[in-house]
Amino acid sequence: MRRVLINGRVVVADEATLAGLQAQGLLVQELGGGSFPPPSSTLPVGQFRDVASLMIEVLGDVRRLSVTQASDMNELSQAFGILMLEQTKRFTEELARARAASQKSLGDVDMLARAIVAHNFGQATVQGQATVETTPEKPIIARKVH
Repeated sequence: MRRVLINGRVVVADEATLAGLQAQGLLVQELGGGSFPPPSSTLPVGQFRDVASLMIEVLGDVRRLSVTQASDMNELSQAFGILMLEQTKRFTEELARARAASQKSLGDVDMLARAIVAHNFGQATVQGQATVETTPEKPIIARKVH
């Protein structure tokens, strides 16, 4: 593998590739031990100053754009945070409302179950099929009479 300059570009190529490129008529120049060819031309001092001032202006524009973009991202992240807090608050409120509705519904089911038990117990005592006992642990115990 050798480092060569092909039409102004540094390339690492093997012998077969170099032979093929030279056969195509491309300008191939071998580079010695890591050195690069001298620049084809140099800038006059006046042009260098123009290029330098242009680069300073471009880099200043890039810096201003970066600061503006960072500021915009900060505003967006704050707005997103506020939106997430509002959605979390709405979700929490809805969850509390659903929990209250579930508790009321469970209370209604419990009350209905107690009413059914009371009705069945009333029917059983009227027919003489149940007795009532009380203990300190359980105030009312219904037992079937055999």
